Amino acid sequence: MQTIIMYPMNATSLILGRKLLSNDHNLSLYCPEDVHKRQVNTISNDLKISALGLMNTVEEVDTLEKFPTADLVIFPTLECLPQSSRSDFGKMCRNLFRNLKSDNIQFNDDVSVIFGGNVSGLISAREFGEVFPELRNTVSVTSSVYHASRHVFADQSDKRVFPMVRHRGSRKLVYTGVHPEGNELLNTMRGAWSLNSFNNTEADVIFELVCCIKDLGHDFSVLEALGKFPTQEEMDTYEIASNTPVWLPTRRECSQFTTELVSNLKCLSEWMESGYKEA
Repeated sequence: MQTIIMYPMNATSLILGRKLLSNDHNLSLYCPEDVHKRQVNTISNDLKISALGLMNTVEEVDTLEKFPTADLVIFPTLECLPQSSRSDFGKMCRNLFRNLKSDNIQFNDDVSVIFGGNVSGLISAREFGEVFPELRNTVSVTSSVYHASRHVFADQSDKRVFPMVRHRGSRKLVYTGVHPEGNELLNTMRGAWSLNSFNNTEADVIFELVCCIKDLGHDFSVLEALGKFPTQEEMDTYEIASNTPVWLPTRRECSQFTTELVSNLKCLSEWMESGYKEA
């Protein structure tokens, strides 16, 4: 399987890359500009060392030649300046994708596009969908927060945590089936993250999604929830806009999607449509 990791800049890409190599992926690390080559640091060479003795390849690329044959295009994170406003981040993402489009990027007909990063991943995915609307149904967004809650509450399927925003755009965690004070470990995932935050958990959930695509034939039921653009049925059920990817169930039986959570999904969709305004 041919996989492209876009703009690798932190340990998430390194950890993910090692997992992908062990799962028979050939890796291309897309670093088109000097700033990206500086950000990647030793990740490329570290992964090349990991690939020694394997049948897989690792290469750092700065052109778009690999994209027409890539099965997976992964954006582990684009939020390198978490102190910036969400609206500025959204504009940056849209400009980035517009530049790719102006460079005549071509995608594989069967490509899967993955964004990590929780709510920042939803923003990136929405902007990607604005520039490449024909690819919206290929897009998935992972939540390391939700992934962590699945493990913390492993034997209590109704208890989960979703990364959300308040009406004024500030970050929050929404617990379902849990005391309002939540869980001490999961509460450490609140607020803005640096590039060095929760890299292992981010890599874990992205890799789990990749395995669902590669090994389970796009069966995402084990994930329980996934960021994606809604179908018409989901738009009607959750009162969300067609151009706003939000957290949606991956199977019919999902007790986590409570009335309170559905209200938060509607708020999240409206906030994204507003241009990610923050009071």
